[in-house]
Parts: sequence; structure tokens; C-alpha cells
Amino acid sequence: MRPLLLLAAGLGSCILSYGLVHVGLAPASAPVSTAGHARTPPAPDPAPAPAAARRCPEDPVLAELASEVREVDLEERLLRASIVRYEGLPHPWPSEGPTAEQRQAELAARYAPLLPDGVALGPIDCAEDPCLLSLALDDGSRVHDVLASLPDLTLSTIGFMEEGARAVARVGGEQDTRSDFRSRELLER
Repeated sequence: MRPLLLLAAGLGSCILSYGLVHVGLAPASAPVSTAGHARTPPAPDPAPAPAAARRCPEDPVLAELASEVREVDLEERLLRASIVRYEGLPHPWPSEGPTAEQRQAELAARYAPLLPDGVALGPIDCAEDPCLLSLALDDGSRVHDVLASLPDLTLSTIGFMEEGARAVARVGGEQDTRSDFRSRELLER
């Protein structure tokens, strides 16, 4: 953070210096009228900046800081790309139709009565589209049979435990990197 502040201050100083000295934006010193008082002579024009000070972009400290800022910017973009590759792009909830909370309640009411013995409804995630529904099963070998008996669900991921299994299924929507990532997270809840 400190290099960025130094860079911003240095560049601001360079721009101001360049504007005042090279472009002629330095305010002209006008004599000040002091009626009844002795006049103070105007301040002499400032001496032109030395050649080294006028070449702000070639200042080694600023050049090094600018280089570091470019490197950090590149690293940030690469990290963001890696996150997107791993997590996928978010799928916002549609603005039309029921809210995510309404859809979550609707899915719970729809699927809870259809579950066979030994299967419990787990968390439902409708933070993004498509919704994800998790199931806790006493017998992990029944995952495919249970999901086949429930309409509109597609298996996304399974986690086997010492006794039973947890499964996450998509309610509609396409299987993609984002739904895979969300499914793994829901499985860990």
C-alpha cells in the first residue's frame, strides 16, 4: 500500500511540476495593492526546474514503483482468472419469478414428502441459479435409486461417510464449473 501512495504522490508532484513549469500554468505574480503601506516587491519568478526534476517518468524510484504496481496488477488479474477457473462465474438469481427464499421453501415443501425412509432433506442452496438440494442417506448405495425416484433432480456430487452418504443434486440448470464448486461447498456444510 505504501508504494502505491508514494507513486501517487510522486506522479502528482510530477504532473504539477510539469504543468507549472513547462506549460506555463504557473500563476503570474501580480503586485499586491497595499494602500497606505509600503509596497512589497513581487516575489521573483521561480527558477526553472533542473533537467533531472523535469523528467519525472525517468525518475528511478517512480519507475520502480510503477513497475511494482504493474506487477501487482498482473498478479491480481492472474489470481482472479484462477479463481474463475476453479469456482466458475456466478449465476445470479433471476429477477423474474419467485425469490431465492421462496424457491427454497417451495423445494423443501415439494421434496420432503417424497423422500423414502432413511433419507433426510439437508440444506438447500438457492443463492444462485440453479438451486442445489442436499440429501443425507443412511445407505450410500441407494443414492442413484433415490435420485431416480425424485423428479427434476440431477446428481451433482456424492460424499460417502462411515455410515451413509450425502448427495447434492441440481434442480434443473446445466452442470458447469460453478454448480460443481457450489455442490462441493454444500456437501461440506
